[in-house]
Amino acid sequence: MPAVLGTQTTCDAEKKAVLLKMWLPKDERRLLAGYYTLIGNIGIERVYRLYELSRLLRFRGYRLRVPEYGESENSSDNPGDIESMKREMRRYTDFCNRINKANKLLAGRSLITCTPHQHELDVVAIGLTVEGYDLGRRYSNALESSGLWFYEYRHHWVWLIVAFFGGAVGTKLIDYFASLSADG
Repeated sequence: MPAVLGTQTTCDAEKKAVLLKMWLPKDERRLLAGYYTLIGNIGIERVYRLYELSRLLRFRGYRLRVPEYGESENSSDNPGDIESMKREMRRYTDFCNRINKANKLLAGRSLITCTPHQHELDVVAIGLTVEGYDLGRRYSNALESSGLWFYEYRHHWVWLIVAFFGGAVGTKLIDYFASLSADG
């Protein structure tokens, strides 16, 4: 029995090591970096409206402040024309679907805890796990984030660098032989 437990602990440690070096899809990566910035600690749950979290999906959106649920209610007295309302409804639905999907995937990887509100459909309570906190910290730092990216695509970059230098050397050789033939 101890051998089985030791093997299971080794497998868990390997899973955690892979998890901390993982490169997530764009929406999940941006949300996790934003959750790290917004929540900032393990075991704390904050409550947000889904549409307000859409700010995090922008490039470097994790730097933006997202109001918590109940902090500011944006109510517009003038809804505008029908076409603008349709566009806003479409954007709202698209962002909510993207955030719901990313939250489910992050929760499935045990990076966050995501609890829906009891009465409001577009409100969720978000908390970070230890792994989510660490990975969010890495994604919110540009140098560590690029390191994760290079780790994920390390074999692709070797060939890109080789091709770059090969192209530079090839260009110099062509220029050299062209100058020899022009002189001769």
